[in-house]
Amino acid sequence: MLGHGMTYSGSARYPIEDGFDDVAEWVYAGSDEVGFDVKAFATGSLAEPVNHGDIHRQLCFVYRDNLVHFFWFIRWLAREGIDPAAYLVGKGRLLPTYHSSGLYATLYISGCASWSDADRLATSAACKKILYDVEREHVKQDIAELRALVPEEADPVTREAVRILVRTARKLYRHIPRAAGAIERVFEQTSGDVSIEDREMLGQVLKGRLACLSGFGPRPYGREDVEGLLGYCRERGIHVELSVINGPDLHVIGGSALNIARAEIIAKKGLAGRVPFLVSKVLIDSAPHTSRHREVVRRYEAVVDRFLAEGRLREPAIPFVSRHGRLVTTAEDVRHEVLHLLDEVYDFQEMCRTGIRHGMQWVVMGLSGEQSAGRRVVRANLMDAAMSNGAGGFLFASTDVEAARSRREREALMVALSRDARVLGLAAMGSGVFLRSLEGLRAAWESAIESCRTRCELEQEPSHLVRVS
Repeated sequence: MLGHGMTYSGSARYPIEDGFDDVAEWVYAGSDEVGFDVKAFATGSLAEPVNHGDIHRQLCFVYRDNLVHFFWFIRWLAREGIDPAAYLVGKGRLLPTYHSSGLYATLYISGCASWSDADRLATSAACKKILYDVEREHVKQDIAELRALVPEEADPVTREAVRILVRTARKLYRHIPRAAGAIERVFEQTSGDVSIEDREMLGQVLKGRLACLSGFGPRPYGREDVEGLLGYCRERGIHVELSVINGPDLHVIGGSALNIARAEIIAKKGLAGRVPFLVSKVLIDSAPHTSRHREVVRRYEAVVDRFLAEGRLREPAIPFVSRHGRLVTTAEDVRHEVLHLLDEVYDFQEMCRTGIRHGMQWVVMGLSGEQSAGRRVVRANLMDAAMSNGAGGFLFASTDVEAARSRREREALMVALSRDARVLGLAAMGSGVFLRSLEGLRAAWESAIESCRTRCELEQEPSHLVRVS
């Protein structure tokens, strides 16, 4: 199963006619308060658009949203008469994957951490403080970089990059009306210190940034083109890095707001080689999956190691696929995956290839179907991985409950899953107990995970690998 969180308001809304409208409310009620109304955001009931790009809010939201989609899926299996715990865990019909901060839900699903401990790792006050403190230090550096520029001596790329920062501030930070002016003032200032007021405003808008480079067709804007752009920038002291590999023609780069704006101009003008089809902003403050977060890793190491020492973070009962496309099977694998989530490149393309190599046949996506660009990314990567490995014939389904296409795909997948369950003697088992209580469903899942772990420990063998994801 491919688990992905949504990044726009209303993504976790479920129609009453499907009988699952209570899942989101149940998940959010069981999570710690983090100062951000993730429930209202997920159900689309916020009074006005909210910038949820803050990296801590992103961690909080994606963690909970992934759990919503996961419990939606196993409840859906139960409604169809398949015991989800016996089928997915007992018979090894699950290979969890994740995208970015979806890791924390995967820790729970695979048995590495309890619901509450996964929640604490992702959303605790300690995590928030580390992220905020490091970002504040980066902002000081970013302000100093902007302040050091001399308008009359700045090259055309830099001058245009500053104009991009001003436009971005006016568009994304309308609630800070003087932010755009602060950028212009500090850029034009040639002497004296930056005022406290301007520093405060810039601290809210000069965060690290991500940009997505894409190019399709017979000559895609591929990895070689991205490396050419990064090399061109590096030679000129513009520090930007690869952040996410979402596909052979879809890459994300990260860096400071100013340097990402510079890289965007260089790419669009073709100064570093071929011009990408599209350069689009990713609305997440900070620049995850880059070296910008190495200090976060250093400060967070003690937290992760304490969880390991106390047995609150351990090896998975069900192996899952790492961000580098390797199977996570040991406690040390889990430690590395959690600790380096923010400072290492995320390779979704290789993750899909690994799934195909391990016999993945059925794919469930926690995505809102036709509305989600992520759905196209998942499909494209899986099809590419299937062709390169000589595989095929697998079925897709999304937890989206509105699109007609999603309904048809779920019906086809359920036919296949029911057929497989019957072969294993697990179909029509009268699993109504799972439908009566979401807490009962959760308890059944956690019990199955512990039973799987105990069995593997007695046999002194790693958890079984899977055929189906």
